Amino acid sequence: MRSPFTGGETTLVKEQRKVVFRDEEYEYTHMAYKCLDTQEMFTTTELDTYNVGQVHDAYCSRHGIPYIDGITL
Repeated sequence: MRSPFTGGETTLVKEQRKVVFRDEEYEYTHMAYKCLDTQEMFTTTELDTYNVGQVHDAYCSRHGIPYIDGITL
């Protein structure tokens, strides 16, 4: 992945974060890229989807709701 700030190299950073979703706190592993030149953090649409998906899956698991991927029509 190239940095949108400088076109330089990036590294994938993983860190534990907590978020409140529907009045409940959930912990998840936030993933983002870090520009090695500017130290700025950024995400892509794919990483955003992954990060939100972790929280959604934890909510479903806590409340016994089937995951979207597990529902067949």
